[in-house]
Formats: sequence, C-alpha cells, structure tokens
Amino acid sequence: MATATDAGNIGSQHVSSYFDELSSMRRAGLDMWQLLQLSTINGARAVGKEKEFGSIVKGKRADLVLLSQNPIDNLDNWQQVDWVILRGVARKPGELLKPTSD
Repeated sequence: MATATDAGNIGSQHVSSYFDELSSMRRAGLDMWQLLQLSTINGARAVGKEKEFGSIVKGKRADLVLLSQNPIDNLDNWQQVDWVILRGVARKPGELLKPTSD
C-alpha cells in the first residue's frame, strides 16, 4: 500500500487530496509511522524506484522536505515545510515559486 497513487486522476487534486488521504488512513487506524512509510519507501516501491528514492541512503536522489515539526506527532506537522532539498540543493519553499533563468 502507498499514498498518493490516485493523484492526477479526474477529481483527485495534487497535494490537497494527499492530505485528505492521510487523514482518512489515520481515521482507519493506521499509525503515524505507517503513514510515513506509505508516503516514502512504499511509494517508491509502488513505481519500482526504491533503489533511486524513498529512503535516505548514500547514492539515492536527494529530494527531501525538512519539516519544522515532528511528522510523527501530528498530521498537521506534515504541512510545516521548512526546507526543500531538490536535486541536492536546499531551498526555502518560497524560493521554489520564483521564476528561474534556466
């Protein structure tokens, strides 16, 4: 089982539907560690990419979000993004919205 596998389907909005999905899974009895696993390594396994991403291991892609609050404490904390590491470059979330010269 993995989270966010319906994103992009008609009627499923990216991001907002993800948090609805997490809330539903939590109400169904999954604990926070299970949700974290479903959203990381299981998501990578679901698309056959667990050797590339899904966990923090030397040699894997360095695409991460660093949260300002512990994600195990509360689902709301999953939206408290402090830093985004994309392709190994750390940026504040607002920087990702700025146009680039690339």
